[in-house]
Amino acid sequence: MVDTPKTIAERIILIAGLWLTACSDPAADLSGGPVGPSTGARITVTTTGVNLDPDGYRVLVDDSDQGAIAPDGTVFINLDPGSRRITLGGLSENCAIEGSGERTVGIETGEVTPIDFVVVCSEAPLTGHIWGKVLGEGVGCLRGAAVEIVAGPGMGRISSQPDPPACDPWSEEGFQFDELPLGGTVTLRATALGYQPKDSIVVVSNDGIAVVFILSPDGTPTGGIQVNVHTAGGPLDPDGYTIVLDNGLSGPAAPVNGQVLLADLAPGDHRVRLEGTADNCWQSENRGGIDNAPWSAFPLPPVVSVSPGHTASVTFDLVCVEPGETAIDVQVEQTGDPFSYYTALILSRSDGLARSVQPGVLHGLTKGSYQLWLTGGTPFHIQCAVGTPNPRTLDLESENVVSTVFQLSCINQ
Repeated sequence: MVDTPKTIAERIILIAGLWLTACSDPAADLSGGPVGPSTGARITVTTTGVNLDPDGYRVLVDDSDQGAIAPDGTVFINLDPGSRRITLGGLSENCAIEGSGERTVGIETGEVTPIDFVVVCSEAPLTGHIWGKVLGEGVGCLRGAAVEIVAGPGMGRISSQPDPPACDPWSEEGFQFDELPLGGTVTLRATALGYQPKDSIVVVSNDGIAVVFILSPDGTPTGGIQVNVHTAGGPLDPDGYTIVLDNGLSGPAAPVNGQVLLADLAPGDHRVRLEGTADNCWQSENRGGIDNAPWSAFPLPPVVSVSPGHTASVTFDLVCVEPGETAIDVQVEQTGDPFSYYTALILSRSDGLARSVQPGVLHGLTKGSYQLWLTGGTPFHIQCAVGTPNPRTLDLESENVVSTVFQLSCINQ
């Protein structure tokens, strides 16, 4: 067939007519659907109030997600005839639908069923948090202690105090409760095996409330820990070491070779570590504690489980070496939140000996390869990251001082 001016004009008129039909028919699907009468639903949402949901909502048909819809928007969905459940979801906590958020409608062939939702948003609820730690009289942080909200908003929530270092002394906090209503009054109850429970009434604040529980023993029969210390090599540490229990204050002295009994301990798990070792003395292995398994000395001291009426055992093996003439200068540059970040530097030799030190100039090292690992801890609301590489390896090949700088970035969340 040869097109003539007349046939071309007729085609243009036909196409224009179809286009006008689609534009004038509100039921037409202009997103790739058929031109002319359509079958489906048109969902319209109107939102009022404040703090509107910035990313809108979700439309579900028979529990199947059909996509997003703006807080004030309309979408058309092609649907087969029949009964359908239309649901509006994905609302912020401060927004609610007037009436039901789920509508059951009948879809008829060639018809578009209108469905209207009205959403009202209010001021977002203001929240705060509570944090703190649970201590035992004379023993510091109680590993495994728990704090429960027994009255007020959040009643029934429980926060278990984490193991050190998250408890103490790496940071000051051991338990936490977030998203509590600002200004609300809650009653906290702290419990720990072998100790009397204690309650504290707290009003939730925006900056967070620090709560410190100090629990008293409940009279349960006590147990003990025998600390065994073995030191090889030389020259030996002239004044021995100091035992620290549960990250508390310095405890009894320990000989370079010998035993010390820690008596009258509350049943439960305890941590034991040695302090005051000479610069030329390194830890090689600790044995004992839970599972009686060899324990890599760092960064945490071993956990020793104490049973009523029984004595547990933990062994520290150390090696002292002739001091060298080299040194490492370790510096930490902190950016971001000025909170005092507790840091510890784990220094390891190529032969596996290691010790925990504070950043600074580390004297008396022998030539060889060393690995440095910067670690530490902060309260839960402070997030810190150490720049790579961490750990890092340094080779000491002369009597000079080798310098290295760790970058530490912290933010307050």
